[in-house]
Amino acid sequence: DITYIGTDGDGLCMYNNKTRQCQQYTSETLFDGYSFDDVITSLFLDGEFLWIGTYNKGVFALSTKTGKASFAKQLSGMPEKNISTIFVDSQQNVWIGTYEGGVFVFNKKSKLFERHYTGYEGDQYQTISCNGSTCFYEDSENSIWIGSYYGITKIRRNREITIYRYD
Repeated sequence: DITYIGTDGDGLCMYNNKTRQCQQYTSETLFDGYSFDDVITSLFLDGEFLWIGTYNKGVFALSTKTGKASFAKQLSGMPEKNISTIFVDSQQNVWIGTYEGGVFVFNKKSKLFERHYTGYEGDQYQTISCNGSTCFYEDSENSIWIGSYYGITKIRRNREITIYRYD
């Protein structure tokens, strides 16, 4: 049994509950040649991967079976590196929220970023309440709700978007 602990300055600790040992990942650690970060902002365990959001280095995925990095090349291509929150929906899409760069959706099967939602007015199928995301939630109708600094956005499976802004 492993407990994953993200820290604000000491990276990621993978604590083995049986041996009571911590395997540390810091900015000195390389994942498939990509340097890690000391500030962990988000962790999401989907059963197959541990998704790790960092403050300076973007997103990393560790296989829970092998403990090795997955999707390193693809994830390193994401233009925003300041990650605020991560969520994997029932369709196995990885929703990645940033502090100021909107929301990116990564498809695990195709290994591609399929969508980028921002707070900039324009495309009605890509505009959300704010570029700074704080959380995600999937409801019983498989709609994704995005919490942000200035409102809430609901994205239905047909990609129809409803924005609820704070007054």
